[in-house]
Amino acid sequence: MTRAFASFLAVVSLLVLPVTATATADIETGERLIMVGHDGPNYDACASVGQVHGLTRGGDGFLSVRIAPGTASKERDRLLNGTRLSLCDAHEDWYGVVYQKPGDDLVDCGTGTPSAYKGAYRGPCRYGWVHKYFVEHLAG
Repeated sequence: MTRAFASFLAVVSLLVLPVTATATADIETGERLIMVGHDGPNYDACASVGQVHGLTRGGDGFLSVRIAPGTASKERDRLLNGTRLSLCDAHEDWYGVVYQKPGDDLVDCGTGTPSAYKGAYRGPCRYGWVHKYFVEHLAG
């Protein structure tokens, strides 16, 4: 490989890496986006369903939904035992989840049906990251 070609590849990689990083994270806010459609167009946008469980009366009584995996990430919402979740993404001990706002039972989040879309979840439901310890798998 010539030195000029190696230099060219180095410059191209520097230009491409930031674009790739923004596909899953918002650098300004620190938010890590929830990716859906991992399994392809013939499968549900999110492969599994779960619910919040294991919260104790002596504890906080809620599960924090965060903008990115990790306890240092900003809290977006708080969920109670029994809240249904679409499990769409995962990172280490965290699930990227989509869920309905309380009282919005008629809203279709679009995660339980086949979808050709593969990318960041954009709504209409709420979404964020929760610790796996407090999630019980129900299906998928």
